[in-house]
Amino acid sequence: MNLAQVLLDQNRSRPDSPAYQDDQREISFGQLERETRQLATWLTKQGLEPNEIVTIAMPNSIDAVKSFLAVILAGGISAMVNPVAKKR
Repeated sequence: MNLAQVLLDQNRSRPDSPAYQDDQREISFGQLERETRQLATWLTKQGLEPNEIVTIAMPNSIDAVKSFLAVILAGGISAMVNPVAKKR
């Protein structure tokens, strides 16, 4: 079982509970699971190989979370980059 599966398993016990919330929207565990699995399936059909590294360059958002989880769920390795983060 990987990190994505552990997080998405929360759907079974609390599908309507908020999984993520930001200033723009909120998403339930059930919705997060459906959308993440859909993206993971698409990534696999596009040819994502097991242990392939995928760099995700997105600002922090629910879409970034779904992308991160989908890559892991599809068997890939996810590397997150926030292009709008301030350099220290």
